[in-house]
Amino acid sequence: MTKKKCVLLLNRFSYPPLSGYKLKTYNLIKILNKHYSLNIILITDERIDSQTTDFLEKNSHEHKVYTFAKWRFYWNTLKTFLFSKKPLQVGYFDFNHLHKPIASAIQDADVVIPSLTRTTEYVIPVEFKGKRILDMVDSYALSYARSKEKTNSFFWRKIYEIEAVRLHNYEKKLVSYFDTTIFVNREEVAYWSKYGSCKAVPNGVDDKLFAIKAKYDSKNPSIAFFGKMDYPPNVDAVKWYLANVFPLLPDNVIFYIVGISPSVEILKIAKKYKNVVVTGFIDNPYGLLSECLAIIAPMQTGGGIQNKVLEAMALGKPNILSSLAAMPIGGENNKHFLVADTVGEHIDSFNKLLNNNLLSEHIGNEAREFIKENYSWQYYEESLMEVLNRQVH
Repeated sequence: MTKKKCVLLLNRFSYPPLSGYKLKTYNLIKILNKHYSLNIILITDERIDSQTTDFLEKNSHEHKVYTFAKWRFYWNTLKTFLFSKKPLQVGYFDFNHLHKPIASAIQDADVVIPSLTRTTEYVIPVEFKGKRILDMVDSYALSYARSKEKTNSFFWRKIYEIEAVRLHNYEKKLVSYFDTTIFVNREEVAYWSKYGSCKAVPNGVDDKLFAIKAKYDSKNPSIAFFGKMDYPPNVDAVKWYLANVFPLLPDNVIFYIVGISPSVEILKIAKKYKNVVVTGFIDNPYGLLSECLAIIAPMQTGGGIQNKVLEAMALGKPNILSSLAAMPIGGENNKHFLVADTVGEHIDSFNKLLNNNLLSEHIGNEAREFIKENYSWQYYEESLMEVLNRQVH
């Protein structure tokens, strides 16, 4: 049987999968390539390398990469700010001369899937008989509305203030326009469903993580934050924790900040504190994480499901999460994780785990089982294909 044709529009490389979004896109590409004749169109400000090229060649029927210098994206953003009410990040990726070749690629597709809001301008004007499925992932509008109130960065506060309003109007239009919009977060599905068809398709984790044995050295207790460290919500979370919670923990506690691309700001702040280690990229972060007393995610800004939290839970480690990080995951406080929003709640949660090995082990085991049941990539594939089969086949 001839496979139906799917066009996937991306604005970030998916390989190597070193961030939550790239890991998710990596799996999305492999799944779509299995079920469809897949055409990938990538518009990016990142440099392409041989690994990315090899991955795209092996996992698509055809692919086209459009790479431009940063200044051209910035110029797009300035024009959008001055002459349009569209979101800046949509304008950032909108190149007039690409509309015609992308429209041509879409014309005979059975389904077109833009990833995130940022590539949707290439789909909205095109008339074709196929289905339009938006893989929005997270609602930036809802995320930015929260983030503008809590971020400590003057620059990002201004960006959030401008984008929150523009994005809400734009995302409302997208949900109404696309045949189905996919989110990772069930709460966002509930919010946007009044404007159109929305479905929750939560991310997964690598099955290999379930086999890693959780360890803990009570003589040298450590905690860790796990995530891409130039991502503003991660930076905000670590800064808040260092300023408010970490100085109140026992002097012998080591705090590992684990993740690629640590920002200059994080490196500078971390130097002020004793026993804070910024690892940057490491080949196998899971070995280090498995030896910690707990993994923390004191998210103050951002939205959606934090993929690194899912991975940390899959390791069988207790996680201390802010409500913002915990709520999209589901699960129960004091069973699958500990919820802490205030400084006092963070200290209490840490002490609970430090002084009660049985509780720590129980929460870790419950976390692992919860992720096995709800966040495998097999479950992701089944949920995704249920949406696509209903629309396309």
